[in-house]
Amino acid sequence: ASIGLIQGAEMWSYFGLVLLVACAGKFGGSALAARATGLGWQEAGAVGILMNTRGLMELVILGIGLDLGAISPALFAILVMMALATTAMTTPILELIYPARRFEEDRVAAEDASGAYTVLIPISLPSTGPGLLEAALQLAPRDRPVRVYAAHLQHASDLSHTRSRLPGDEGALQPLLARAAERGVEVRPLSFMSHNIARDIKDLARIKRVDLVVMGWHKPILRQGVLSGTVLSVMQECTAEVAVFIERNGPPWRKILVPYRDMKPDRAAVEVAASIGNEPGIDVTILHVVADATARSHATISDTTFPDGVRLKVVDGSDPVEAAVREARKGYDLIVVGVAREWGTAPAFPSIFGQRHEALARSSTASLLVVRP
Repeated sequence: ASIGLIQGAEMWSYFGLVLLVACAGKFGGSALAARATGLGWQEAGAVGILMNTRGLMELVILGIGLDLGAISPALFAILVMMALATTAMTTPILELIYPARRFEEDRVAAEDASGAYTVLIPISLPSTGPGLLEAALQLAPRDRPVRVYAAHLQHASDLSHTRSRLPGDEGALQPLLARAAERGVEVRPLSFMSHNIARDIKDLARIKRVDLVVMGWHKPILRQGVLSGTVLSVMQECTAEVAVFIERNGPPWRKILVPYRDMKPDRAAVEVAASIGNEPGIDVTILHVVADATARSHATISDTTFPDGVRLKVVDGSDPVEAAVREARKGYDLIVVGVAREWGTAPAFPSIFGQRHEALARSSTASLLVVRP
């Protein structure tokens, strides 16, 4: 087709008329039909613009018509331009009418109607995947179906190429997917490059409307704390609950320890431990360190505030961190400790919380689960 065949105002007006009729026929007809079936105007408009495209088959038919002399070369050029124009306008108009963000939100909202408890598991080291999945399943409510997203976010600067990766083809997810297959759990894999891993984890949690983010931790090359870097950023800003799991031994956990200091995050840790221990044969111990008899009396009375099946152990000591580390060495399988959202920003939190987490992570042989409500 030669655009040069379309000359003068009259020919261009014919092109505009053809384009208008073509859009009215396919876009308008499809949108009205979709609206009649009960779709909203926004969804119906998306159906209409998608149906308004013209593909290879139409060009083939036009070519046959030209060869048979059924249409003139000028009309052929007008129709080809119409096909190209209606196809080219699809993406920008679709993004205007029904943006990808809205599509994702509607899809997630439809999934939320199932009442599933949604978990996001970011994977860095392949070996941590199975343990993080087991921890996530232990933390999920027993009375709700569980939906799991496993995400491998590889920093863009770490890649030697920029080839797009298909979901699930990243080797880092394979151990987790294999464990999920053994457990009969459906996991939806996500794998993509990231320029800011912490930000993308938070965005994924928001877009997928997850209830819980379960992260792993491994010793960095440079000396950093357990709650630092990506972990700290996600804990401070993510709207979902966050749990950091440092695996030394996997489930089932028979002896669970919760260091307790009468603070909101510690009560959240108690609730998590009680949920995990809500099965026969699991012992959950709350360790409350007190410095005098008055505090001991108050702590004993506060035993009634804990969930059923949770034992309160009160010990004397001036250093709660040292007492927690000492108790943790007595054969516990899992230690659950809470952390506030403000960790690392408010002066009241870093000293005691950071010290306790670091000491428990480095001195105990038990797995450590740090939870932020």
